[in-house]
Amino acid sequence: MKIPEEKRIRIYELTCLVSVEHTKEELDSIKEVVSNVITNSSGKIKEIEEWGKKDLAYTIKTGGKSFDQALYFHFVFEAEADNATAIKDNINITENIIRYLLVVRE
Repeated sequence: MKIPEEKRIRIYELTCLVSVEHTKEELDSIKEVVSNVITNSSGKIKEIEEWGKKDLAYTIKTGGKSFDQALYFHFVFEAEADNATAIKDNINITENIIRYLLVVRE
């Protein structure tokens, strides 16, 4: 089934959780990596927000470490529906991202 052209471009929201242990330069680098993942998959970034440090509802254990707090980065971008899976897969293997959530904005 072919998706109509006007339905192929969607607006997505991506929220990434990053360790609070990183320096300002490292955080800028992580944001740049995520931005490059989006743009390399033909996405157009509309907005990037830093939500700051927040306590997590539960401890996340990953990479041999436990995290009770995280820094939140929120990206709003538009991309073709076909490219969203590639973006998700690349974010999934990106180091320094504790968790992420990618949703379609309605």
